[in-house]
Amino acid sequence: MDAKDPTTNHNHAPATTITHASNITMVSQGASNDLLLLETLPRHPDISNYWTELVPGSRDGDMGRIWSWMDSPLTKELVFWIHAPAGLGKSAFARKLKEELRSQHRLAAFIFFRRLPLEWGPETVIRLIGAEIARIHREAVAAVARAVHQCHGASLGLHVEKFIRDPVLSLRLPHPLIIIMDGLTEWTSHGHFIEHLAQLAPYPSLIRFVILGRSEPREGRQNVHIRSYKLAPVSPEFMARYLNDRFDIIEWKDGGRAPPEDVLRLAALAGGDFTRMEEVVSIIFDLPASSYDDIPNSIYNMALSIPLDTPVDRINHKITLNRVYLWSSATGSPNPQGI
Repeated sequence: MDAKDPTTNHNHAPATTITHASNITMVSQGASNDLLLLETLPRHPDISNYWTELVPGSRDGDMGRIWSWMDSPLTKELVFWIHAPAGLGKSAFARKLKEELRSQHRLAAFIFFRRLPLEWGPETVIRLIGAEIARIHREAVAAVARAVHQCHGASLGLHVEKFIRDPVLSLRLPHPLIIIMDGLTEWTSHGHFIEHLAQLAPYPSLIRFVILGRSEPREGRQNVHIRSYKLAPVSPEFMARYLNDRFDIIEWKDGGRAPPEDVLRLAALAGGDFTRMEEVVSIIFDLPASSYDDIPNSIYNMALSIPLDTPVDRINHKITLNRVYLWSSATGSPNPQGI
């Protein structure tokens, strides 16, 4: 009887096959454990109800400038900081940028601070960023899972390295990934967070941040290279296009819709402030259906027809519109500078 082949088991299957199958099982179990660890990390709240669309063409120049910065292999700046007063469309711009980056596999994470819980500190936000990187780029799940093991009770600096730097390094990409942080300056801990980004200062070819906020970056952050960029208001022509799009949601009675000249006047009054225009739309939209027959042709008179017991912000808007209405009636043109 021939001697048994030492590479064969009693069921006549090669031992190497069993070893290989065992390794696959262990890898599969490891991947499953990593996914379970990923689920212990924070999740970004739903933000689908917080968006307005960017008016097509209104930010082409701004978008071109930020893409030039993101594509430049020579930049030493870790952060592109976009600042503008409230209402000028920063979040709509951020959403458009997010969509473009995601379509090109360049997005690392998107954080919208208006929806984050107030009690979240820098450690939780850093963990959220790591979780978003892994959820968008599944190849980074193992690195983020290791960070969970390594960072319990650790410093913020180590959190930045393990939850942001190392997962992006593990992807071995030929271009930097971008983290968008919209509304950062409304977060009370943003200064403390920015200081700890110094851990990533040597890696602008690996990871970069686009930050959007109401205020300019504070001076004195020598350890974090920041490019400051002021977002200018959109032109009245684009604002009029936006206003017409919003008016499409209103069921106007015959002859009730504002004529083009009134839309242009209101757009000029806005000064690029989308919030003010949304207020006008909401005033008209919220009128009871029984009032629709009484809405005059002028958009100013429509807004002035709101009842006096409305919230303070609408009353203030009513006063503003009344001033413009009286000015335009006397001179034939709005007076945005006097508002």
